[in-house]
Amino acid sequence: MSYVELKHLLADLALDAIGDPARVSRVAVAAACAREASRGSDGSAPALTRGECLTRAAVLAAPLGSRPEPRDIGHLERAGLLEGDVDVVRLAARFAPYYEYAERQLSRLLDALAALRREAGSGGTEQAVRVAAILFNAGLFFECHEWTEALWKKETGASRELFHGLVQVAAAFYHHEKGNHHGRRALLARGRGRLASYPATYLGLELERFRKELAAWAEHFDGGPRPAAFPRLTSAPNTKGSSAGVTGLRWRG
Repeated sequence: MSYVELKHLLADLALDAIGDPARVSRVAVAAACAREASRGSDGSAPALTRGECLTRAAVLAAPLGSRPEPRDIGHLERAGLLEGDVDVVRLAARFAPYYEYAERQLSRLLDALAALRREAGSGGTEQAVRVAAILFNAGLFFECHEWTEALWKKETGASRELFHGLVQVAAAFYHHEKGNHHGRRALLARGRGRLASYPATYLGLELERFRKELAAWAEHFDGGPRPAAFPRLTSAPNTKGSSAGVTGLRWRG
């Protein structure tokens, strides 16, 4: 169960940072500890002094306009992601089989947060969809699933099937990275079906391009050649450069 717990802790960390830029520093602290943990050769997590943890995290957080503080370490300890004593801190030992997964996901999250900061906005449905796109494009498929599922559950209008389709597509690629061949095929088929009826451009996204890329991956899942890269949700030409934030999100340049 430690993998499931870690997966949800990292997703919660991501969604908290997206909702409140003041919490971005927590991601940098977690990433610093995860990078150190992945270097361990005996399955244990090398510890960092608390000062060294904050120094390394500050380097990671600087491009995001954030500076980690001791309270960020404390929050992650209370959440159960980190553990330590008065002098040192490390990624929790129960996650030892998944240290490389934690490092990968946190690195992807730092990239996604940097993209969000570059495309700061004030809110709205279209911007919230573009947050989903940034998460998906960063390879944060489970986090994209969680974010978009919230949109789907709230939507009662024409976009509901779109959100449901994106939930399933994100889940398909999450299962792909886990090696679940049946899950990836079934979920991608359902997601593609839900996206099929929307116009080429919808809510600022180039859906037709995305559908073509998904078709190539569906062929791969059925035994065809592997595409060179994961599909990408891109902005339509007339929306590039527009805001990509969500309600309550104010990224400082």
